[in-house]
Amino acid sequence: MLTLLEPPQAALRLHGSAGESLSGFQDYALMLSCARGEAVYHEADAAHHLYRVLSGMVRLCRHTADGHRRIAEFALPGDLFGALHGQRQDYTAEAVCNSRLVAYPRQHANGLAGHQLHMTGSAVHLLTTQQHGFAMASRSARVRMAAFLLRLAERSGAVETGHLDLAMERQDIADHLGLTLEAVYRTLHLLALARIILIGGPHRILLQNVEALCELAEGGATQ
Repeated sequence: MLTLLEPPQAALRLHGSAGESLSGFQDYALMLSCARGEAVYHEADAAHHLYRVLSGMVRLCRHTADGHRRIAEFALPGDLFGALHGQRQDYTAEAVCNSRLVAYPRQHANGLAGHQLHMTGSAVHLLTTQQHGFAMASRSARVRMAAFLLRLAERSGAVETGHLDLAMERQDIADHLGLTLEAVYRTLHLLALARIILIGGPHRILLQNVEALCELAEGGATQ
C-alpha cells in the first residue's frame, strides 16, 4: 500500500533550487512512499495525478496477453511520469526499489510540466520519451545494451563519475531491451571482456571506456 508521508513542502525543500521552483505547486502535492515492487498505479487506471520521483526508481511497463512484460522506461529522481493527456494511465508504474514520490493533481499538471521546462532537462524527460523503450527491436544485443547503459549514465550523471548504479534487476533490463535474461548476462560479460565496462556487482557498473561505449551505442565497429 502506498504510504502518505510528511507534508510535501518539507520534501521539496530537499531539492534545493528545484524545490524552490516548484514551491507554487506545494499546496496541491502529496508525498508518497512506495516499497520495492509496489504499484503506483496500473495500466488503464484513471489518470488523476502526475508523479515526480524524489528518490529511488520507478519502471513503466505493460503486460501482454501472453503473460510477457515490456518495460518502456525507468523514471529516475527528478523525472515526471504519468499520463499527461487522456483519462487513463498508459502504463503500469511500479517501484523498482524503495522510492519516494510527489503526486500532483492532473488539473495542475499542465502548469507543472510547463514550469519544469525551465529547469533541468531530465525533469521532463519521461513526458516526452517514455515510448522509446519499445523502439530497439532491430538492433543487436550489444548495441541495445550499450545504448541503455550510456543513456542511463547520461541521465544519472555517471558519465562524469564513471560509477553507474543500477537499482533494477537483470530481468528488468531484459524486459526493457527485449532480450532474454541469458542474453543480458552474456552481453554484459562481453562488454566486460572488451574492457568497456567493469561489473562491480549486481547493482553497479564501472564505465571503463565511455568513448567505446558511445561508438557501440551508435552501432559502430566495436560491436
